[in-house]
Amino acid sequence: MVRTLLTVLLVAAASISHASPELLFNQVIAGSGLKRPVRAGVNMFFAVSGPDFGIAKDDLFTGWTLIDAPPFKDGSAQPFEVGGRCFFRGNPMYSDGLTRLYVVDGNNALELAAATDPASAVSIHDVNGLAVFAFADSIHGMELWSSDGTPEGTGLLIDINPSGDSDPWLGAVAGGYLFFGADDGEHGRELWKTDGTVIGTTMVKDIDPGPDSSSPNHFEEVGGVVVFAASDDLAGNEPRRSDGTEVGTYLMRDLELGSSGSFPSDFRTVDVWAYFQARTAVEGTELYRTNGSVVQPIADINPTGSSYPARFHGYNGEVYFQADDGVHGSELWKTDGTLPGTQFVYDCYPGPGSGFVLELAVADGVLFFTAFDDVGPQLWRTEGTSGTTEIVEVNHNGWSNASGLISAGFDLIFGADDGTEVGHEPRRLDVAAGTITLAADLNPESGSNCEDLAAYGDDLLAIADHYWYGRDLWLYDLQAPENSIEMDETGFRESQSPPGATFAVDGDIVYFTGWQSETGFEVGAYDGADLYQVDVIPGPEGCDPTELVVANGEAFFVGLTAPEGNYGLYRLTAPPSPAAILVHEFGAVPPRDVTPFDASVVFVAQDTDHGEEIWRSTGVDLTQILLDINPGPDSSGPQALTAVGEAIFFTASEPNTGRELWVTDGTEAGTHLVEDARPGAAGSEPDHLTDGFPYLYCTAHTLATGREICRATPAGMELLDEIVPGPGSGSPRRLAFCGSRLFFSADDGAGAGREVWALDGETPTLVFDVNPGAGSSLPRDFDDHLGAVYFTADDGTSGRELWRASGTNLSNASDPIAPGPSSSRVGDRASVGNRLYFAAENEDYGREIWSVEDTGGPAWVSSPEPLAGSALRLRAGPNPFRERVQMRLEMAQAGRLRAELIDPSGRVVDQTALGRVDAGVQMLEWDVRGANKLSSGVYFLRVWSGEAAVVRKILHIR
Repeated sequence: MVRTLLTVLLVAAASISHASPELLFNQVIAGSGLKRPVRAGVNMFFAVSGPDFGIAKDDLFTGWTLIDAPPFKDGSAQPFEVGGRCFFRGNPMYSDGLTRLYVVDGNNALELAAATDPASAVSIHDVNGLAVFAFADSIHGMELWSSDGTPEGTGLLIDINPSGDSDPWLGAVAGGYLFFGADDGEHGRELWKTDGTVIGTTMVKDIDPGPDSSSPNHFEEVGGVVVFAASDDLAGNEPRRSDGTEVGTYLMRDLELGSSGSFPSDFRTVDVWAYFQARTAVEGTELYRTNGSVVQPIADINPTGSSYPARFHGYNGEVYFQADDGVHGSELWKTDGTLPGTQFVYDCYPGPGSGFVLELAVADGVLFFTAFDDVGPQLWRTEGTSGTTEIVEVNHNGWSNASGLISAGFDLIFGADDGTEVGHEPRRLDVAAGTITLAADLNPESGSNCEDLAAYGDDLLAIADHYWYGRDLWLYDLQAPENSIEMDETGFRESQSPPGATFAVDGDIVYFTGWQSETGFEVGAYDGADLYQVDVIPGPEGCDPTELVVANGEAFFVGLTAPEGNYGLYRLTAPPSPAAILVHEFGAVPPRDVTPFDASVVFVAQDTDHGEEIWRSTGVDLTQILLDINPGPDSSGPQALTAVGEAIFFTASEPNTGRELWVTDGTEAGTHLVEDARPGAAGSEPDHLTDGFPYLYCTAHTLATGREICRATPAGMELLDEIVPGPGSGSPRRLAFCGSRLFFSADDGAGAGREVWALDGETPTLVFDVNPGAGSSLPRDFDDHLGAVYFTADDGTSGRELWRASGTNLSNASDPIAPGPSSSRVGDRASVGNRLYFAAENEDYGREIWSVEDTGGPAWVSSPEPLAGSALRLRAGPNPFRERVQMRLEMAQAGRLRAELIDPSGRVVDQTALGRVDAGVQMLEWDVRGANKLSSGVYFLRVWSGEAAVVRKILHIR
């Protein structure tokens, strides 16, 4: 066994510590986001945006609940009432991309059919108790379907266009018939009707004779007939009516004489009149009404332009609507159908800005509506006059974003944000009392559930799950967190980062795996400005990439070579023209444990001749098995590939030695057994392999020692002092090299339980008993930040929290987030400058990103003796330096370099990998990342090459 002298200096604790944890920003305030209310029987149904764009039900007897259905893509879930039941459509996330039709069955969703076109079932109508809708399948295209609420009773009603899509545009029901526009392939898009039967589905009239289309749309029932807009060659697009017969279908009035058309729209019936807007060259787009026989102009509200009246709603014998008079912007108006009775009601957004009336509903004799004021969207109430129009205050500190208004007798039900952590949830307004209560908290979970934190320059990357956007890769602006963006906004859509997605940072470039419906699960890249998608397997199938790593400025990953095909190793070139290049194709078993190694990757792969063995690829012209450790088709099953300097250590098994520690330098000759630590076929079963440059640390088991700590170089492995002498074992776990020292958890059986241990030279030492007495704190997740060591543990009173160790000082870093026995469940961490960022949660914010400001602490600075034959000489300047340090290095042999900047207390304040350099004289430059945050003074520059290190004093000035 090889022993190398390692001198360890324990630096005394400094007074500098960490600050209290701070929330980066409350990225997600949970809410259900009610909208699109419908009443079905005694229940009310709403589309909800949280947590998964589904459907909520308000049951008269049992209260509120979310319908049990798959999570849907944004905006795709929409409820409709048919025969007292709720039907809805939705496009499930992470599925085959097909839009599905459902019916609510109790609190569950019963799937009825799947469509090939996402435009299917955007409108569902009750036709004599049947649900009738437009739907697409792979055989008939987009055609007319019907459903009785059962899967077997759901299907094609009639194939109007056997040679293509009839693409029905559904309208309104009158006289037992649903009127709609459709294209039969012969007459163009014309007027049709259906009573829900095949024989009762017929074309009403070819309004624009021949193959040209009249394109009927904007249907509304009034007085037992339908009114709508349609075009012909003579009159253009004008208001028409139909009673379901050809003779009873005709132009009511040519408002814009000639063929240019008035384009009527927004028909809405109140009492016996349907109100709408239409355009003429003289008056612009203004207010009209029809009873199905005559068309009457009402008022030219904007004499200098168009008022665009819309959102018509009846209240107390009058019609309220939105219009723009050219002075007040688009605001609330009312009419009794006459010019004198058409009046401006209220300027919600004072001045020329528009309030934009969005929804209206009447409850207990009061008209409620949503509109903007100069703050944002609000809930308003009025009794028809300016003096009775006012904001209903839901959020006293801002806008409530009210939506989903529907009357419930003496109450108004709506969704709104009250400014608390409850978010946008259903509310109940007692109209008479003026009191608002929370009807239900349908989405009680806050937080974006951040994970996979990584530094990106002066900012931060993480995967976060926000129900408005889905689970995506986010770029967090640490100077202005409110400006943080999800990468999905710049290219990908839906949830680009479902479970299994990952990313890797290489300077300014981020490589990632992501999903979208058009490409499936694929790879992409971001260069700080643009987002690039690489569709490895064209189309929606996706190559299902895994094992994404970066080596020498390019990314490597494993993916399918064809749908249902073999797996291959790919190289992904850098932006601005990223391309996936298949390096080597393997079989049905994907390569694994892809590990960057200099300008190549080392990995585990399987073929028929060698079984599962260790391989290497440069990504260009060389992919080879390094050594068939267990010769022939049997496998050695390499595991736990761990890079240390210029070698990769791993465990492997062959019949003579069992599973032992192996190493490779990337060549066949340099791939060998490190040591048969437990001679014979049983094997020492090395575990917890850890990079502790210049050593590999691990645990191994022998009959004489039990499982203990070992360290290794390519030349051999040595057992360090035992935690429990003899065959007993302290079972060391969770090994991590932090602050130039190995930390781990262990239990020596002496009554302290499983606690924090570290190596003191070659001796394992209990350094912190976090849970005093026999209880165990079960420490894990060791990591360092500028010399201070962080880990999670449970002290028996605070729950599992983040702890900070510096010298002999120990403090709880995260308990203020969830004080007392509740755990803040600290997860992934990343250092950016002087701050340590981490994911944590509490009841108020859910799981979000927090940070502590920590300028570091004393470190255990190791100074190994240079080895013979690896002399290293260093000159550094300028001295003093401001931001960049230039280094003149004399190398006796080629090697990989890394540099550290250390303050006088021994604290590592910055570090970098300088890459592999050749023997001889080399000139390198280091742009010290934290220089602008360092105080002026003396520092020490330490450069490592292999196991050799050299230190030079250097002065920093600001």
